[in-house]
Amino acid sequence: MDIGRNDPCPCGSRKKYKKCCLPLRQNHPQPLLSAEKEPFPNDVPDDQYEFVTAGEVGDYGTPVLTQEFLSPLSSKASPIPSSYDLILNLAERPELLQKTNQLVGRFIFRGKEEARKIKKANSAEELVEIMKSNSDPINHALLLDRLLEKETASIPLIISELAKPQRDNFCEVAVQAIYRSRYYPEEDLLELVTEPNATAYDLSLICMLLGMLEIEEALQPLWNCYHFFKKKFPHREYWKGPLIGLAELKYRQDNPIELSAEQCDIVVRNLQESGIDIKPAMANRIVDLVYARRILKLLNTLSEILGEPNDDEQAQSEHRQKLTSAVSSLVPIVVQFDLSQQSDTKG
Repeated sequence: MDIGRNDPCPCGSRKKYKKCCLPLRQNHPQPLLSAEKEPFPNDVPDDQYEFVTAGEVGDYGTPVLTQEFLSPLSSKASPIPSSYDLILNLAERPELLQKTNQLVGRFIFRGKEEARKIKKANSAEELVEIMKSNSDPINHALLLDRLLEKETASIPLIISELAKPQRDNFCEVAVQAIYRSRYYPEEDLLELVTEPNATAYDLSLICMLLGMLEIEEALQPLWNCYHFFKKKFPHREYWKGPLIGLAELKYRQDNPIELSAEQCDIVVRNLQESGIDIKPAMANRIVDLVYARRILKLLNTLSEILGEPNDDEQAQSEHRQKLTSAVSSLVPIVVQFDLSQQSDTKG
């Protein structure tokens, strides 16, 4: 349906379209969380959809993250938030999506049948299929909650689907789901950027996600993608995804987690009680992994310290028990650290 510039905005704000959502849509590189059935990439000619495939990006040298390089993100030239800003905020503050959907649901009566399907879905496969069908944004809060109920099954499925070109809507939901999950295979996420097979917009969003997840191994790939987007798509904003990702990594570099001597002793003692003996120098890295929710990386690290269990079933069970106990013992420390960080920030 065509909307005139002077028509009431369909978002329900009671403003004219030109004064409300029109500038936002014009500023987006691709439709944002569109409820309309935009064409699937494989259904349109290649020259009407911007793809990036393996081998295209190239090497753009050593990353140098100066304040001048990151300055476009702090520019006040455009007061209109981009799709990247919105996805970033929704991922970090999921309550915003919940409240927005509750408010919109009072005035817009669509998506009821899809909501019923989401509630009735018994498997991660069913939920991911709903994602692929260009799910209605009004149901995204519900869909994300259900996906995270089955995150150990749904997240690997989502990542495998991201290895193929998808609708923009799919990737926007995927970024939020992966960010909010606790178990994500970092190697597979990195491969989506180093060996891409995606639309430019989706690749850009994945770059942003890697920075949000504080995956430091992504520094070089994000740097390469930023310069590639600037060169190949000079009139688009695809560069913004990797730039936000680089800014997130830069922030962690400049603000590393620093435990007090007392906190460090608690970490070492708790892990020793769980059957894992570490040196004090390792405590910071362990807490850093928990703080960033890099649980699979943490489990691999602790497993390396413990050593591989033998084939005996009892030994494997004891190994798993030690890992579970160790992670559980770290959570209260990280919560207290987070509270102290917030207190310092406010102060």
